[in-house]
Amino acid sequence: SFKNILFDIKNVSYATYILELSTQVAKQNSDSEIFTLLISSLKKINEGLDPKIITLIHEVQCLKYLGIDINEKIVDEKTLKVIRLFYHVDISKISKLELSNITIKEISDFLEEYYDRYSGLYLKSKSLLNMII
Repeated sequence: SFKNILFDIKNVSYATYILELSTQVAKQNSDSEIFTLLISSLKKINEGLDPKIITLIHEVQCLKYLGIDINEKIVDEKTLKVIRLFYHVDISKISKLELSNITIKEISDFLEEYYDRYSGLYLKSKSLLNMII
């Protein structure tokens, strides 16, 4: 039960996007860890962690199931280190998240461009999410 998600349109929007992304990734790679990642991400949003940051971590981690490595230098070195950290972090173990709005924006912009360029995934829920946030 994800009651805290259900009562907040912003959380519902992020959860919908995470669910759609996970579904599309699972169509390309049937690794059961994709489901584990999905549940961990939803639990953390339900626990009140920043849904934007959880979503960014989720997006980064989905890249490995799509066979996409993070090796581009199109962002600040500090931001790239955070992205690489997101790639390896166990979402279920996160208890606190703090990032500057600038870093969040850089990671978000990077991931949007990266998914557009390399993944071939076009998610309807991403458009809705962009309108809400």
